[in-house]
Amino acid sequence: MERMRAGDPAGLEHLYRRYFAAIFRFAGRQCGARPTAEDIAQDTFVRAFRYAPSHQPVAPVAPWLFRIAFRLCLDRGLQAGRCTPGLPPGADRAREDPRTAEAAEFQAAVSTALAALPPAQRAAFLLHRVHGLPIRGVAAILECPAGTVKSRVHHAARRLRPLLQAYLKGEGPCASRS
Repeated sequence: MERMRAGDPAGLEHLYRRYFAAIFRFAGRQCGARPTAEDIAQDTFVRAFRYAPSHQPVAPVAPWLFRIAFRLCLDRGLQAGRCTPGLPPGADRAREDPRTAEAAEFQAAVSTALAALPPAQRAAFLLHRVHGLPIRGVAAILECPAGTVKSRVHHAARRLRPLLQAYLKGEGPCASRS
């Protein structure tokens, strides 16, 4: 990060290699459209490089990058429903391997369930449960109190559980294909 703050492109390249996949997955889950997720992920790193001098060296980098990505999602009107949230990038590819097909069906069910969540709950759930960020980190990204993040994650999990119950019990559409 220090090299990036000094304007060295190698610092950006290091961050890009380390965090691009996570930022891309997050943007894909938020918006569902692969090209939009790619644009948001790339724009995240362009903005990170541009604003690196203003990043405090003691603050963790990952939450800062996720905050930039989240704001870009909001700026693109994703919260207003101009794209379908929840679909992972590449979920539209056909699969031939039965295990991969089963995983793709489960992934589609998860995506559909995530799309049913309000954007704030979806973002909190993804950042904490999927990307493993601590509650305080998610709170910093979403710019809300930690208690609000805990509440959003809890309510998201409660809403997702019944939508995915068949898969969690092994009764999904692929369970009978053995």
